Amino acid sequence: MVDSKLVSIIIPSYNRAHFIGETLDSVIAQTYQNWECIVVDDGSTDYTEELLEFYCHKDVRIQYRHRPDHKPKGANACRNYGFKLSKGQYVIWLDSDDILLEECLMRRVSRIAKTSLDFIFSNTAGLESYSNKTNEQLNLLSTKDNLCDFLYFFASYNLPWWSTLSVTYRREYLLNFSFDENLKRFQDIDFYIQILIEEPSFEHLDLIDNLYRFDKSYKIESVVSSDLILSCFLRLNMKYFKYYTDDPKLRQCFRKFLYKLIKTYLYENNLTFFKFYFKSILNYRMHFLLDFKDFAIILLNLLISVLNIRNYNGIGMHKVKIITDRNLN
Repeated sequence: MVDSKLVSIIIPSYNRAHFIGETLDSVIAQTYQNWECIVVDDGSTDYTEELLEFYCHKDVRIQYRHRPDHKPKGANACRNYGFKLSKGQYVIWLDSDDILLEECLMRRVSRIAKTSLDFIFSNTAGLESYSNKTNEQLNLLSTKDNLCDFLYFFASYNLPWWSTLSVTYRREYLLNFSFDENLKRFQDIDFYIQILIEEPSFEHLDLIDNLYRFDKSYKIESVVSSDLILSCFLRLNMKYFKYYTDDPKLRQCFRKFLYKLIKTYLYENNLTFFKFYFKSILNYRMHFLLDFKDFAIILLNLLISVLNIRNYNGIGMHKVKIITDRNLN
């Protein structure tokens, strides 16, 4: 017989009225029926409130709450507030545009209830926005992957599980953790690193039971957004800086994470971008997140991109490109 303990599903939401109905329908359709669903609104200005009034009347297991005014705006504050309100022995954080397949809760509860594990995670498939086309599995795990290495996977921005919806936690384990309400990017990564540093017991449930919605056309392009991402990475690093001495592998993984961000967001052929990015890499150097060699290589590559001389064919530039590309891969 399947464990009948209550599962709390916590959903932060902001202006997702066009998607959250489908998300809630997937929760209502679960074959495992002992759940509560708490939607925490982050100040929506669309018709979310009217839609949630309908769903709360449709199913009394759904609750609609607003983020308290004293809490900072953002999904993290909504998640923490939702957890405080929840009563379930098991907890899932779901985003307001994602989907749970109908056997999701049944399979997860069936597994975790038979163990003393702190949490379990399953596989996630992609769901294209608007077309609703389902794609292949997003988290790609090898049979050689060791669960002990998952901390290093996340610290280097490799995702052994894809998102918050992939994980089901035992409530008592979460009491010592919370989402960082002042971190505007990499909130999920930060939360997982918090947990994994404490060496929890967990297991991989090797099946796809949820869909993560994404927009293939979406790309962060503004200077402000790029600068925010690099600043948030700095904050993330500083939170775990104290572990570097005892765990140099963790530092090396964060270094890989940084280079991935640099390749994605740092280089633009536009002088107006330079001051933002130079400030970011200078901050990394000042906080000892880059050694001098890395700092020099990144700064050199930034100048190459800003001055638009990457295609110059001189021997000297050819050697520079080999050096920088080797270190940025």
